[in-house]
Amino acid sequence: MPKNAAAASPARADGSASAASKKKAKKGGDTKDETTPYDKYFKHLTAFQDKHDFLGQMLIKGVSRSGGGDSDDEDYDAYGSDDEEAFNAKLTDEQMAGLRFVLITQNRSDQLDAMREYVLGDQANDGILMFNTSFSYGIHDGFYLLKSGMYAKKAKTSSQKFDLLFAYTYTLKEYDVWMHDNEGDMEDMVKDLAKLWKKLLSQDDSALGIDAEYTRPGVLALLEQFKDKVEDVDHCSFKFKYN
Repeated sequence: MPKNAAAASPARADGSASAASKKKAKKGGDTKDETTPYDKYFKHLTAFQDKHDFLGQMLIKGVSRSGGGDSDDEDYDAYGSDDEEAFNAKLTDEQMAGLRFVLITQNRSDQLDAMREYVLGDQANDGILMFNTSFSYGIHDGFYLLKSGMYAKKAKTSSQKFDLLFAYTYTLKEYDVWMHDNEGDMEDMVKDLAKLWKKLLSQDDSALGIDAEYTRPGVLALLEQFKDKVEDVDHCSFKFKYN
């Protein structure tokens, strides 16, 4: 199961408390005053996961580490280092509120594995992936097979359809060579994928088997990222109108 769907994210996406806050607790300090927005956020997320029996979370949108002229947004590379702890300790409530996750159930985890194999085919488990124009042919034909087969017939409930379409769209976004290396005729596929999402998201959270606090905002963030990426391709007139 993928643990991180964002290249730019805060450290410790698993929701564990920072080492700095743990050290303060051991010293007997006033942990209430010393708890950071980062620690409070992940404490709540972890409690929510445990209460509703989720396996974990997938980070969709994180916090940028690039400076960009902002001295409070430093660039750290070493995961789990002291610099990482310092970065997390400086995150504000506003920055933490901007994080987006999809919470993972067993079926969502299974679908992520299945869609990786479906999209990548024989090289799904290879250490080095090779792509050429023919990859886009497989994406195009594979989408319509999925739409008429797995999505329409095997995914019986709206919840199953959500899990399948989420995993499929995430995988298409991750392995996006097809967007750039194709011979055209991909626009209708992208348009039809958006239509599936628009119809599915018109249903309420209960029908989709998702939570309103994390997963719906998380999947909307994923779809917005997909939209930005695919519509930014300059040699194709992709339109992804999912809402």
